[in-house]
Amino acid sequence: MSNEYYLIHKSILPDYYFDVIKTRELIESEKMSVSDACKITGISRSTFYKYKDFVFVANKDMTLKAIISLKCCDEKGILGSILQTIANHKGNVITINQDVPIKNIAIINICLSISDMDLGIEDLIHELTKIEGVKLAELLAIE
Repeated sequence: MSNEYYLIHKSILPDYYFDVIKTRELIESEKMSVSDACKITGISRSTFYKYKDFVFVANKDMTLKAIISLKCCDEKGILGSILQTIANHKGNVITINQDVPIKNIAIINICLSISDMDLGIEDLIHELTKIEGVKLAELLAIE
């Protein structure tokens, strides 16, 4: 499986990546609207929305969280197997949201802390897809 995430030195990145980070900080810390924060940082809202879930500042104290969405058969034990797989790789589940199954398919969204995991998020997702009854697993967001 190829890596989807890379560490890149900031000197080669386009300025708008930093503007996306600053915009997100303004929204979170100053409780600004997306429009107002984008005006201050000088980027378009479309640029913000395009990159907001993909550009982050890394630091050693950072606690990474990921949201994974899974499409599963509505069968006994699948959620337990998913949670056990996450625990086996030192992931810490923060929240679980499972929708009511429709046509025997359940959608499960899991937010987890990945900072102490012993494998990368792409590898965890690959492991989750190996569980019998898991039809699809994908990363929705990472922070």
